[in-house]
Amino acid sequence: MAAKVVPSAIVLQVLNQGNYEEWSFRVKTYLLAEDLWDVVKGTTTKPPKDGEADKIKDWKKRNAKALHAIQISCGVETFSLIRGISRAHVAWDTLAEKFKPAEVEREVEEPDEDLEGEAIDDGCENNASNDFDCYESFFIDLLLGRWNSAEEFLKTKPEAVRSRITPEGETALHVAVRSVELQFVKDLVKLMTEKDLEIKDAYGFTAFACTVIQGDIEMAKCMVEKNKKLLSIRSPPNNAIPLINAYRRGQWEMANYLYSLTPLEDLKDRDGAALISQCFLSKHFEIGWDLIQRRPNLATTIDYSGQSPLNALVCMRSAFPSGSRLNLWRRWIYDCVQIPPMDMNNIRINMQPTEHDGNNQRNLIRSDMGLMRRLVTNLFEILGINRVYEMKVTHTRIFEFLRHMSKATSNLTDVGCVHTAIFQAVERGHVEFISHLCRENPNLWGITDTKGRTIFHFAIERRREKVYNLIYELSEKRRKFVVGALDKLGNTLLDLAVSFSPSTLMVQGAALQMKREIQWFKEVESIVPPKVLEAVTSKCGLTTQELFTKNHKELMAEGENSMKGAATSCTVVGALIVTIMFAAAFTVPGGNNQNTGFPIFLNERVFIIFIVSDAISLFSSTTSVMIFLGILTSRYAQEDFLKSLPTKMMLGLLALFSSIVAMMITFSCALIILLHGKFRIILPLILLASFPITSFIWMQFPFLAESFNSTYRGELFDKKIKRW
Repeated sequence: MAAKVVPSAIVLQVLNQGNYEEWSFRVKTYLLAEDLWDVVKGTTTKPPKDGEADKIKDWKKRNAKALHAIQISCGVETFSLIRGISRAHVAWDTLAEKFKPAEVEREVEEPDEDLEGEAIDDGCENNASNDFDCYESFFIDLLLGRWNSAEEFLKTKPEAVRSRITPEGETALHVAVRSVELQFVKDLVKLMTEKDLEIKDAYGFTAFACTVIQGDIEMAKCMVEKNKKLLSIRSPPNNAIPLINAYRRGQWEMANYLYSLTPLEDLKDRDGAALISQCFLSKHFEIGWDLIQRRPNLATTIDYSGQSPLNALVCMRSAFPSGSRLNLWRRWIYDCVQIPPMDMNNIRINMQPTEHDGNNQRNLIRSDMGLMRRLVTNLFEILGINRVYEMKVTHTRIFEFLRHMSKATSNLTDVGCVHTAIFQAVERGHVEFISHLCRENPNLWGITDTKGRTIFHFAIERRREKVYNLIYELSEKRRKFVVGALDKLGNTLLDLAVSFSPSTLMVQGAALQMKREIQWFKEVESIVPPKVLEAVTSKCGLTTQELFTKNHKELMAEGENSMKGAATSCTVVGALIVTIMFAAAFTVPGGNNQNTGFPIFLNERVFIIFIVSDAISLFSSTTSVMIFLGILTSRYAQEDFLKSLPTKMMLGLLALFSSIVAMMITFSCALIILLHGKFRIILPLILLASFPITSFIWMQFPFLAESFNSTYRGELFDKKIKRW
């Protein structure tokens, strides 16, 4: 049975046949730190029964803690060996006897030439056995912050400052960095040579790389001042330089500091490309903006992940306005926000670390904010205004990058990654990306993918109308070439328009999707020359209209079923409202005068509102029922999905909504009449009456808005191209 990792802070892996040395070292370190090693070693024995009760109790407690630490560090099989043992030192000796490897003589290896000057000798006798016992006290002192004791150890064994003191190959500086003791790190750096700072642990990290990951600028500064080569030493993952790892870990202040010192020669290839890609993903643009201006060729350089910054940019869904969906009022806020351009000419000079910690500065700012300012900030968070502002900042910065990168790609001979990025942009509908690159380099309009499809072939197949609209930017000659082009399978633009792919569904409901498909077909049919129509017809023996109907037969059936289902449900609701409102007109609140037969509250203003709203609800619900019956009895021809059916559905839903609103008003008026003056009861009930109205708007308004926009607000294919 394989050993399992346990949820313990003592060991990373439970004891098995092959890891006793590392396991015992970790457990022993823990026991030393907890002052329990004497119990396990047997130097502290159980007091006699007639001894002091407090000493007996203390020994039992410490023995139980040590035994528990050993037990939870064992797997199922190893624990069975010590299951019945009640003393910690007996359990420890039992496991050592079972798993500790026998001591054997080992050949003395010749020193590696690559390690000359690294001085990795332990300074301990019998180091060939990989026994780190001689560094136990030194390791514990460093880990627990006892520098005086550690300094005394270094006086007796000065070579320990550059020795590997743990099974993971860590030096004293690695351990000091992990303990987050700045003064310890500075004192150790003073004792070390430049070459000592370059020693890596078993995982390939220098102490400086560990400092970068932690984000401690002061520690990093004291190391860099002694050895600037640390800025260029690579470490996992992907064998990256420290600056890249700082960005990946979100250590922005550390990244700014490292960028101000890292030689530009280290950022000329995949390191620079990876840094710009990380700037896009993290939305911290300053370093990337400075670097892309210094080295424009990085826009198309392949990074560690096998893609260029152009590819990384186009894969970001929120990088462009076309990938961000905003409601009406957020769109208004977005359009009103003005973002100044970036001006980072001296970024490598200005990015020196500040004397005060960034968190302290932020806390100081927060403490100085007034109550009103905090309330406004929280309100902006709730309303999403801050999110809109950040989105506008991102889009503005991305456009600045895109303009610069577009110019950088205009003179390239190898544009394979640019072609890939453009088709990725078509896939995601990032029309701004395509527009910028193709306007800078018009030859990109004619590129094809591995299937021989042009940008517009692919846009039609993926139903990206904003990308397709770019066809009207082409010159007359180029447009004629595009509309008559064939892919490797001989498909024209119209072949892709009459086909249907379920993966292109992007709207609510099959009926609206059928409407969009008809719009696509009619649009593409209107731009292709007659010879293309004849080619499509002769290919399968059907006219383009017949072929479209055949390919969309299932979608038409789904659209019909969805329309009928919605109309049936709404008809039932409308008929129910008709019944209720008809009865309410003759069962007025307060009753009628026995002498005259008129309602008692006839002269009350609230009663007049009651009657009027009842009548409106009755008439509008009756109208909605009639409209939905018209939908149920429709012929459901292909042309009906284009305008007739969406119009009927919109009118029916609006009439039904009006009847619900009027019904709630009628109900509220009746409550006011019956509970005259008892507003503590009336107001909560009126608020509850608004719940059906709110739920109806929340669930049906997106469908109504989408139907209205695609039917009346304008054509799906807007030939007036917006300039970005």
